[in-house]
Amino acid sequence: MKKILTIEELVRELGGREEIALRFGIVPGNISNWEAQGYIPQGWHLRLWLWAVDKGLDVHPHVFDMREDAFAPIAKLRPDHFSAKINHAPAAL
Repeated sequence: MKKILTIEELVRELGGREEIALRFGIVPGNISNWEAQGYIPQGWHLRLWLWAVDKGLDVHPHVFDMREDAFAPIAKLRPDHFSAKINHAPAAL
């Protein structure tokens, strides 16, 4: 697993500002603001962390402005528990 220690590393490893913006339906300027301010708003933490884990990344809690032991309760879970195995086919009525 690649260790991610900064917001900039996280953005780069997730494919860049455009890719993140496209995935979450926001504008790339939002991601630029995270980098400039050195802070990712809480509402994005779980989504970004799950995506990072799915890509095999090990994000340090400080990237999300959290204590080092913040991920301890979920650290024992296997990354494949978080894989996005979503069926995109429309549900039958």
